[in-house]
Amino acid sequence: MRKLTPTGQQLIEEVAQRHGFSTDAVMSMLESVIRGNGSMAQFDHPEFGGSGQ
Repeated sequence: MRKLTPTGQQLIEEVAQRHGFSTDAVMSMLESVIRGNGSMAQFDHPEFGGSGQ
């Protein structure tokens, strides 16, 4: 998992709270988007219903 700046961590926490997900789920999705170079995200997290794109 990436190390975020304090501002980045705060943004992750705000997004998680706003959309009703854990910070772990939001970080998982962020990592998926980064791995897909911003054009696609393949993820696997229980809060998002398992695997998907």
